[in-house]
Amino acid sequence: MTFIKKLEINGFKSFAQKTEIPFKQGINIVVGPNGSGKSNISDALCFVLGRISSKSMRAQKSKNLIFMGTKNKKPAKEASVELVFDNSTNTFNIQTPEISLKRIVRQKGGSIYKINNEVKTRGEVLELLAQSGIDPHGFNLILQGQIQAIVKMHSEERRKIIEEVAGISIYESRKEKSIKELEKTDTKLKEISTVLKERRLFLKNLEYERSQALKHKELEKTIKRCKASILTKKINEKNKEISSIIKSLEEKSKEKENIKKKIEFIQDKIEKNNDKINQINKQIKKSTGLEQEQVHEIISDTKAEIEGLRVRRENYGNRRIEIKKRIESMKESVPQYEKEINELRKKSPLIAKKQEELKKKKQELEILGEQRKLAYTQKTKINSVKERIKDKSNQITKINVASESIIKQIEENSQNLIFDDLESCSNKIKELSNVLLQKKLSLEKFLESEIKLEKIISSSETQISSAKEIRRKVQEIDICPICQNKMTEEHLKNVIKSSTEKIIKFNEKIIPGKEGIANLRKNKEKTRNE
Repeated sequence: MTFIKKLEINGFKSFAQKTEIPFKQGINIVVGPNGSGKSNISDALCFVLGRISSKSMRAQKSKNLIFMGTKNKKPAKEASVELVFDNSTNTFNIQTPEISLKRIVRQKGGSIYKINNEVKTRGEVLELLAQSGIDPHGFNLILQGQIQAIVKMHSEERRKIIEEVAGISIYESRKEKSIKELEKTDTKLKEISTVLKERRLFLKNLEYERSQALKHKELEKTIKRCKASILTKKINEKNKEISSIIKSLEEKSKEKENIKKKIEFIQDKIEKNNDKINQINKQIKKSTGLEQEQVHEIISDTKAEIEGLRVRRENYGNRRIEIKKRIESMKESVPQYEKEINELRKKSPLIAKKQEELKKKKQELEILGEQRKLAYTQKTKINSVKERIKDKSNQITKINVASESIIKQIEENSQNLIFDDLESCSNKIKELSNVLLQKKLSLEKFLESEIKLEKIISSSETQISSAKEIRRKVQEIDICPICQNKMTEEHLKNVIKSSTEKIIKFNEKIIPGKEGIANLRKNKEKTRNE
């Protein structure tokens, strides 16, 4: 059990100077005349133990507790009271033999508490005092007039006082305080649980949003990579197409020059044949009337054949001019394609903003593809024209050989004007004329049939391309390119079905046509060889 060892007062009420009052274990009595300061000692004890009410210490305000001065002494700036307890029995949980409590009050108000000269809060001081059962508002201190008040109290009030003196009330107050703190803790726990639940839900939403953001970011990277790959692929394809077109243009230019040379060669041959015909005419005039008519007939047929060749040559010339124009047009478009490719390369980092331009480039590529198909068709036609020119050259060669043979026979016959020889020559000329005429008719029929079949095949291929284009476009657009109505799923199926049926129908026409052309060419070759 602890006890007070000393009380030190300085500047408190009537104690102007530092005053130390020693105490011993057991009963200590303070005596003195009225006004000597006995009550101020009990007020000092109440003050240092932590009482708040100044009135309980017989003062209006806390600054009234400070020595106010006299005629001979100046007023104090602050008041301090220090109380020293014995702690040899370790009543307090501080491991020192003595415990010092000190309280200071200043003119401006407010108190400073110290335990062993360390600044503490009032709550820490009260907690330390409670360890020894001391309560600043309890009955550890019985002031003047309190004994009479205790006598007049009810039994319940006295019971509370006894509990307080016995130290039970401290535990009751601690219990009530603990219960209140537990209630507050439960309330806070409920609030924290609610907040924690909200935070978990928020965290769950954040996790979902984070995963979605990461997926979105990854998808954006994938889209950028795919767009870059698509753009690179399109640029490479366009470069290949341009290289192919340039190569095709060079080949067509060479073919054009070859056709030009062949036409010039044919024209030269025709002129030579005209000269020979004129010579034959001169020789025919010297021959008999019958021979003249027969030879004249052969010459007329030959002239007609030559005239037909001339007309065809003009047609080939016109076609050559048209092909030349197409080639020039395609050459002019090549720089534009190269320019577009360069622009695409420059603008590749801005792919997302150039979607519309890529669609336009796609359409231009489709147009370029159509031009390539057209160039391929023209190439096929040029090859066909070359074959026909070759055929006609062979025919002209045969006619020239026949004409030279006739001229040679006429020259021989002009030297021997014997009637039998003339008759034999005339029969031979007729026979040769008939053979030439039959071959000419057969070749013309073969040529007409071939041209007719080629037209059918060309028309069918055009229709197939158109049907395929329609079938492709209807899958990409909302308006039907045929009837200009809004595209529905049923309409889409009907258009695709119709296009597919057309493709099958025209393919059925192309296959027999190609077989017919192959048979005609075989028969034509056979006729030439005969």
